[in-house]
Amino acid sequence: MVLKTIRKKEDLTQKSIADKAGITESFYSLIENGLRRPSPDTAKRIAKALNFNKYGYDWTNFYSTSDSQKDNEECKAYRTASAK
Repeated sequence: MVLKTIRKKEDLTQKSIADKAGITESFYSLIENGLRRPSPDTAKRIAKALNFNKYGYDWTNFYSTSDSQKDNEECKAYRTASAK
């Protein structure tokens, strides 16, 4: 997911996106870093806060197969590193 790239292009902070989406900054950070996946409702709010449409994305991009695979690999690596 390109959340960080879009957020920086929009000149927004994680906190501002989290506030607009009605979630905590820490939860948004986990989503942006691929460690958590938002509910469809939350994904829609984040997509709106980041102006996804402007970049040719919509909220369903949170659930694309290629991103899911990459996210799962990153989560597995994170859990493995954290367990050490």
